[in-house]
Amino acid sequence: MACEAEGRDGTRLGCVKTYVPWPAGRFGAVMVAVNHPERPVGLRVIAFGIRHQPPEAHALTVCQIAHRRLNG
Repeated sequence: MACEAEGRDGTRLGCVKTYVPWPAGRFGAVMVAVNHPERPVGLRVIAFGIRHQPPEAHALTVCQIAHRRLNG
C-alpha cells in the first residue's frame, strides 16, 4: 500500500509499505522505487522493523526509521 503523504507521527515518506506477515503483522517494510538495469522499475527496502512501539520502549517505528533515512 502507498504511504500517506504525512503519517500520524509526522513522517513523510512517499514510499510503499507492507506488513509482515501480511495483511496486518507486527512488522513492516518500507520500500522506494528504484531504477533497475534489467527491468524498468524495482523496489528497494529502506527500513524493516516493528510497526508500532509502545511509548515506554523509547524506540523508533519502521516509518520513523525510513523517514530518517530519506530525510536525514
